[in-house]
Amino acid sequence: MTNVEKMCEKNTKVNYIVRELQLCDSREVHEIQGSVGWSRQIHESEVIMNIDPNGQYVAQDIDTGKLLGYLCGVNVTEDLAYLGSYSVRPEYQGQGIGKALCAKIIEHLGDRNLGLVSSKQKTFELYRDVHNFKYISDRRVIVMVGPLTPNPQLIDNIDGISLVSIDGHNVRDVIEYDKHVSGLDRSVLIESLYKIPENINLVAIDDHGHVVGYCFILETINGVYSVEPLYADNEHIAELLVGKCVARLPPNRTLKYRCWTSSEKAQMIGTKLGLSEVVRMWTMYTKKLVDPAHIDKAFCPA
Repeated sequence: MTNVEKMCEKNTKVNYIVRELQLCDSREVHEIQGSVGWSRQIHESEVIMNIDPNGQYVAQDIDTGKLLGYLCGVNVTEDLAYLGSYSVRPEYQGQGIGKALCAKIIEHLGDRNLGLVSSKQKTFELYRDVHNFKYISDRRVIVMVGPLTPNPQLIDNIDGISLVSIDGHNVRDVIEYDKHVSGLDRSVLIESLYKIPENINLVAIDDHGHVVGYCFILETINGVYSVEPLYADNEHIAELLVGKCVARLPPNRTLKYRCWTSSEKAQMIGTKLGLSEVVRMWTMYTKKLVDPAHIDKAFCPA
């Protein structure tokens, strides 16, 4: 579509409905998010649907059937929910589609404490001033990105620590470790992620058979690989995990890594991976701030 055609389309009022996402919509959702610069995990819609079957909505042109926008909201507990991935095709922005999607998602999420992250000032102000996301963390999320470059300085092994892939034999132990760090029951998330063949993962186990960390690297639609999460008892185990996971990636790829501004140790791991900061994101809630139960072990949040 040419720029002139996009301008004409933007000036034409569109008739649309907001409905729940179906898995067959995933390809078009990838297009929508790509049009606004979002990097979406390849199987993200499936994973979200496993966690909250009714938590994803799309805006659809009544006349053409074309999808115009997308937003998701996931009920995590009876008291907590997260929303994100807000995206509307640029040529259809300014027609209230985002507001309609947001209204539907908030209706679905109910009276829970709602959380989100935002990297854009305009979006941050919208949710703060219009949607009552008044509780804003002093800590921000740093996004670091860069090409994969081997670094011989990365920790190669730790005495008493073995690394294995997550499988049916140890996944319950990984889930319990995740619950210990995050303070949430995210069993459906972990179960979903480890069963996706494209995802790279490792779990660290000490010589007593206890899980002391784990890491996932997920592929996105634009070929970027994203570390999320990276949880570990200390920075040495975290570095070992992510380094060994990165070593399994195809060559000449780009890596994305997120960490808290409050964790210099997590930032140092990103630097040792050869990554550079590209943006900082606000974390916002409607009722109260929520932190991982053991934030010192959450090197890369998810």
